[in-house]
Amino acid sequence: MKIELPASKEADQEKQFDFEVISDVKFGTEIVVIDGKQFNRCQFQGTLLQFNGKKPVQFLSSGFIGVKWIFGDSAALTFKFVSTLYRAMGEELGKPLIESIISSIKGTKENLP
Repeated sequence: MKIELPASKEADQEKQFDFEVISDVKFGTEIVVIDGKQFNRCQFQGTLLQFNGKKPVQFLSSGFIGVKWIFGDSAALTFKFVSTLYRAMGEELGKPLIESIISSIKGTKENLP
């Protein structure tokens, strides 16, 4: 599967960020910390991609096969927070909350429960 991520609304801010540029590299079964990096025409096969939420990241014309994502530091804390909200609110309120968060990630407009 080949995925090209389009420029985001935050692209102007990200252009001001001084990315470490990595081009034309094939990554295999290894852990790659992606914070602060711009990957151009890279291939990731069986790679563990670790995002810590410390710096932006860009993937341009890169391919992903059998990758897994690891979230550390601030990014992991965000997932833990959302998970705690879900469990604390129970199925009746927690599930709609998570679905609303996912909708906002997808860019659809729904109100929180």
